[in-house]
Amino acid sequence: MDLLELSYDKLMNESDKMMSDLPKLIMGGNETKISQHQKDLEKSAKVTENIKDDIIKLMRKELNEI
Repeated sequence: MDLLELSYDKLMNESDKMMSDLPKLIMGGNETKISQHQKDLEKSAKVTENIKDDIIKLMRKELNEI
């Protein structure tokens, strides 16, 4: 669970950074940097989702053993 919390925190920090940079990037027309931010966020979101899915599987397995 700690790993999931850390992953969510990292994802939120990355998202906050992107949102604060976004107006400057849009005004500067920096599509490359915007795209890179988006890819990084998608990657972090996928990692977080995988951690969540693994925890759910583990919890189900433990419940079945009871």
